[in-house]
Amino acid sequence: MAHETPMIDMKKTKTKKSTRIQPAIMDEELYPYGLEIGLSKESMAKLGKSADHIAVGGKIRIYAEALVMSIDASESMRSEGGGISSRLQIQKMSIMAPEASTKAGSAQKGTLSEIKQRLRKN
Repeated sequence: MAHETPMIDMKKTKTKKSTRIQPAIMDEELYPYGLEIGLSKESMAKLGKSADHIAVGGKIRIYAEALVMSIDASESMRSEGGGISSRLQIQKMSIMAPEASTKAGSAQKGTLSEIKQRLRKN
């Protein structure tokens, strides 16, 4: 399946530190809220995949068509310039391995079957 637009890294950019006192964050999220997709067993089956087709820590490519459900603009006294957000409903998608680099070889990475086998050995 051809993909015509470049892939954009959605990792959060570094922002100015706030002068307000804030609690320490142990595991700060690298990517903004809302960019994680959860696929059920049924959804994976529709895509012709199962947990054995993907690797924990591996990467896949997603090609999707989404319906724009809403666009919201807000203004706040706490943040500069307000914000604009949108809600998208994914209606059609496909997933595929980007290259042969889906398995990184770490002890905690691998397909579901490989992880289960390692756990049984321990």
